[in-house]
Amino acid sequence: TMLIGGSLGSAVANWLGISERERRILLVAGVAAGIAAVFRTPLGAALFAAEVLYRDDFESDALIPGVLASVVAYSVVITLFGGESTLFAHAPHYPFVPAHLPLYGALAVIISLVAVVFLGILRFVQRVTKKLPVPAWAQPAVGGLLLGIICVPTLLIFTHYTGQPGQGLGILGGGYGAAQLAISGAPWMGVGGRAVQVLLILGGVKLLAASFTIGSGGSAGDFAPSLAIGAIFGGAFGYAVKLVWADPRLDPGAFALVGMGTLYGGIAHVPLSAMVLVCELAGSYDLLVPLMLAEGIAFVALRKRSLYTAQL
Repeated sequence: TMLIGGSLGSAVANWLGISERERRILLVAGVAAGIAAVFRTPLGAALFAAEVLYRDDFESDALIPGVLASVVAYSVVITLFGGESTLFAHAPHYPFVPAHLPLYGALAVIISLVAVVFLGILRFVQRVTKKLPVPAWAQPAVGGLLLGIICVPTLLIFTHYTGQPGQGLGILGGGYGAAQLAISGAPWMGVGGRAVQVLLILGGVKLLAASFTIGSGGSAGDFAPSLAIGAIFGGAFGYAVKLVWADPRLDPGAFALVGMGTLYGGIAHVPLSAMVLVCELAGSYDLLVPLMLAEGIAFVALRKRSLYTAQL
């Protein structure tokens, strides 16, 4: 999504023959339009496109063009496909319980550790791939081979769990199915230790799958997989907490959504836009305060680590 939108913005800039700064603004507008159209998060998309360029700054000049492009893209999608539904199904309401804030703080610490592991494996795969005695065009095939080696057994495992062959839950794709499972659950998954076990297996495999694909130069983005990994481990944490703390107000889906924004917001250094993106994905701002806490902790914990090495 970011690649297509940014490429279209750059193409328009090349056609117009404008300055480098104006070119960057058009790139931001293209990114904002693409994300707003796919994820249906107009405000979060505009903020993200202006925030992701820098590790410590914000492209303020591009904010208004990003907002306008986001509004147009979102309006076109709603006009063509109808409905204002969010990308993920979710609970109609997530109650704010101040007593649960320490749990969200603990979640942020755990998600930060997951992010460190993810980045470590991803960079390791990238280093090893560059040293392989094969042509550059064949390197993604090696990543694909590793992907198949870990995913085929996983598909068989989930066939045992679900009773339905071929239920990969997004392991071989962006991970939307896995993220949805973490947010809303499924009857076959259960609500206790089985749910935690399922999500931990799924999260570990998805983390490796994304690392092998992206690290070997495969045709894939890192935005959706990062959101999915955060959601899966956030959901696992939520089910684990619910297992030991019998509080009916606890909703694992809330922890999945907060984990989603926390992991990506931390490793991409986009805490503000990640908060708004998740709130728009959840269809409300019920989780704004837990997201603020978790994003703040993750931003500090992941200060020296970044998914995008080219950030200024």
